[in-house]
Amino acid sequence: MEIEMIYDPVEVAIGTGLAMDERHQVLPESQYLRAVKRVTGRDDLFVYRHTETCNFVLAQWVYTEEEHGFRVCIELETMPKAPDRGGWIDLEYIKMRCGKESAANNMRAMKNRMRNAKAAKEQARLDALEQRTDAAKYQRKQGNDVIAASIESGPYVGDSQASEGMEELKDMLAHSASGKIITSG
Repeated sequence: MEIEMIYDPVEVAIGTGLAMDERHQVLPESQYLRAVKRVTGRDDLFVYRHTETCNFVLAQWVYTEEEHGFRVCIELETMPKAPDRGGWIDLEYIKMRCGKESAANNMRAMKNRMRNAKAAKEQARLDALEQRTDAAKYQRKQGNDVIAASIESGPYVGDSQASEGMEELKDMLAHSASGKIITSG
């Protein structure tokens, strides 16, 4: 069996929670935003208001609605007040933090994180598949062909895909059984 991994940056960007939805209200360009764009030399910056936290966020576009049909951004700075109403951040700090060079670094870092997350998810899936095969092989050696077929055809969650709740349950059962003698009959 040959497995091909395909990296789709759009799918990964949406899957990592960077996608903007109705909670993110993009604000019209203000004097502060024009000053930030002028200082940083970048025109891919914008400010949005998060309706749940009521914070204002200086962000950089990764994918825009006009070009891709959805919105994805990188959050650069958060402000408790609107930038034109006293929530502004010092322009020298913004220049250092959000200049063209740091923007390229941020973009590379974000894409690397997305690629790594995708690879980790795929590796967990492959590990679970290997564990499933090993479990079925073990059951066949024991003469349990029906159980082996059930393992191969049914849902199977590998160790790396198990939730924290499952780990806690295993620990609790192991702890409660420790020091006890269990007999059958």
